[in-house]
Amino acid sequence: METSAFKSVVNQVTLIDDTAWDDFEQYFSKRTLRKNELLWAAGDVCRHLVFINYGMIRSFRYANAKEVSNQFFFEDSIFYDDFSFVSQKPCVNSYEALEETEMIVIPRVAVNLMYDKNYGGV
Repeated sequence: METSAFKSVVNQVTLIDDTAWDDFEQYFSKRTLRKNELLWAAGDVCRHLVFINYGMIRSFRYANAKEVSNQFFFEDSIFYDDFSFVSQKPCVNSYEALEETEMIVIPRVAVNLMYDKNYGGV
């Protein structure tokens, strides 16, 4: 699986040496969504960090019986449902592919392990 674009984006925020990256990378998996397929539905718990290799995702919710888009994620974006990822409570928003979208998904537990091992945890 090609991860150099993801590594480049991460290194813009914090430098990760090759050994730490190799440890982190073992947890990565690739997922492809078809157009209109949901990554997470409202009520799901977000258990992954996502990096978009190609495609586009939108988050939306229903308000006053209308579908309201609130955010879009494009190629080379890293995202998760902030509230759900941190609290491990259900998402309020749904996340839908607007076109075929290939992603790298990293389990929350791997993100926490990486942080604890390399940055001392919280």
